[in-house]
Amino acid sequence: MTPCQVCGAQESRLYVRHAEMELFECVECGLIYLDPMPTSADITTLYDDAYDGTTVGYFAKVDAKMRRSRRRIGRLRRILQTPAHPVPRFLDIGASGGFMVEAARENGWHAIGVELDPASVAYAQTNYPAAAFIHGTAESYAATHPEPFDLLYCSEVIEHVTEVNCVVA
Repeated sequence: MTPCQVCGAQESRLYVRHAEMELFECVECGLIYLDPMPTSADITTLYDDAYDGTTVGYFAKVDAKMRRSRRRIGRLRRILQTPAHPVPRFLDIGASGGFMVEAARENGWHAIGVELDPASVAYAQTNYPAAAFIHGTAESYAATHPEPFDLLYCSEVIEHVTEVNCVVA
């Protein structure tokens, strides 16, 4: 049994079994996780054109995605009272089609998106060419770009990574 990635507890209970997949719940902190966890190679394979050339799913309602992203950036800007940089620096981990990155850029932020799915990166670069998008993982980006950011954004990503604590760090 794999220990909980968040708290390290050894005890868990079966949460759900579906097809060939078993999800477990940590009895200490409540994290729900796969056991065994997918490898980095599994994740890379899974997120190679995860959205069918960005023609389905998450990319179906771009206008609504941009409206929501602009609202979120507005709220985040109010929360971040004193940025460390004259032009606030924003990093979106799991940037998908680049909606939050573009909304941050529109609001005057220096915005960068990191995304594992190459088709999503291509979509973002094509549709938001004034913003910066990197194909890869948060860990690989951090290893080569140690500069600090004023705000890190990560939505609907943490459940897809193999090493939760590495991404959070």
